[in-house]
Amino acid sequence: EDVSISNVVPRAQAWSVTQVHAVGMDGVANGWVRNVHSYGATGGDHLQSGGILVKGSKRVTVANSIMAQAQHRGGGGNGYLFELRQSSEVLLVDNEARAGRHNFIQNWGFGTTGCVLLRCVSRDGRAFAADWDPIGLPGLSEFHHSLATANLMDGCTFDDGFNAGNRGTESTGAGHTAQENVFWNVRGSGVVRSLQYGHGYILGTQGLQVVTALSTVSFGFSGNGTAPEDHVEGLGLGQTLTPPSLYEDQRTRRLMP
Repeated sequence: EDVSISNVVPRAQAWSVTQVHAVGMDGVANGWVRNVHSYGATGGDHLQSGGILVKGSKRVTVANSIMAQAQHRGGGGNGYLFELRQSSEVLLVDNEARAGRHNFIQNWGFGTTGCVLLRCVSRDGRAFAADWDPIGLPGLSEFHHSLATANLMDGCTFDDGFNAGNRGTESTGAGHTAQENVFWNVRGSGVVRSLQYGHGYILGTQGLQVVTALSTVSFGFSGNGTAPEDHVEGLGLGQTLTPPSLYEDQRTRRLMP
């Protein structure tokens, strides 16, 4: 906690390796990362590739942290600023991610369940084909590799977006990536694509474009085999949603004497 971190190298060197994370928690129970920020020169890069990785862990909190400006945002697992792998009961709260490939991501293998993104902010996600690519494509936060079940995105701001759907043969056959996940009172200027296997839920939005049509095929995601269409309620009415935070409401109830 209370640490600034940067691991920037010459750009060609950053693109010569993959999946270099600044902070990693592997096999951790009952731990936390708090108030850890990447840094760099004004307008410059902060990180070689990845930011904070939580892997094979449970009951971990990552709070009040900022990860930004990844050098390597190409394929193969790079530019993932807040990454969960095979972990459960992880709380990501009041974090901000800027200019990664996928700013918030679930990745690699089964086991991600019961995780919460609370009041997190994602901006300027961008994916690049290679070091020479000057433009790239939109890079959204997403459920990326294998099935993530019963997770909650609560009060988050997605100015780029979030993807949940069937990725088919992408990422060595990721297939269905999401089931029974909830987007609660989410906002921003981006897009949320919720094409979850079985049931998925979007309850209360502000400003976001929402896509749930099973015919959707976009950026490697589709609604193939995900019927029924996910439940949507309160489009544009997030400011009136009661309770405003599902996580905070449940936490309060559980702590009541």
